[in-house]
Amino acid sequence: MKPGSPQRGAVAWSVSDLAKAIGLPRSSIYDAIRRGDGPRTHRLGRRYVILADDLAEWLRSLPLVGEQPSHNESAAIARYPAVHAQRSTQPLITEKGK
Repeated sequence: MKPGSPQRGAVAWSVSDLAKAIGLPRSSIYDAIRRGDGPRTHRLGRRYVILADDLAEWLRSLPLVGEQPSHNESAAIARYPAVHAQRSTQPLITEKGK
């Protein structure tokens, strides 16, 4: 992996690294954080970081493909289709060439 890219087994993720890993624009993640339906974040200086446990909890809270989502979950799927699709079909991080 190149420097600055998300690392497997990372303790914390920057919003930029998370956006790259799940295929969403950074602005979508920041919007979700502001609305309160994104991953839990912590301040580290001027940066927001997402602990790996908080990221896993947020991803587990998203509905699975094939489940009948509630009204709130339907809105989350509409806002984050890339997260929803990738969550059930492929790992968040893959190493190139493997």
